[in-house]
Amino acid sequence: MDRDNNHKDRCRYFRKKLYKMVDDPSTNSIVSWSNNGNSFIIWNESEFCRDVLPIFSHYKEMAPFIRRLGNMGFKKIESEELEYGSDDFVRGHPEPELSPEAVRARLKELALASRKELCGSKTLRSDV
Repeated sequence: MDRDNNHKDRCRYFRKKLYKMVDDPSTNSIVSWSNNGNSFIIWNESEFCRDVLPIFSHYKEMAPFIRRLGNMGFKKIESEELEYGSDDFVRGHPEPELSPEAVRARLKELALASRKELCGSKTLRSDV
């Protein structure tokens, strides 16, 4: 149970930092909310990695940052830009509470992905 609380705390911390980063008006030319406020857009990837990301997180490259976004339930939005969104990450709501259904759905999704990864990388033996 303690492990679950630690994971929730890390998720909450990441989302708070991400919200602060996206909501900061001084970085709007690099990363900002989309017009509808339901997603955020990275306008300049190189400046984002060089100037913004190290200030708000321990990530310094896009790949691990994007992986983390995926683990937090963010999806790439179909657009010309680097745009990401999540149902519970919305401008004006810095600390959204996840509904129990959303938490269960995300945990189920992660568990299925983990099983697929495990089954794909190991040969399971029934005679052991």
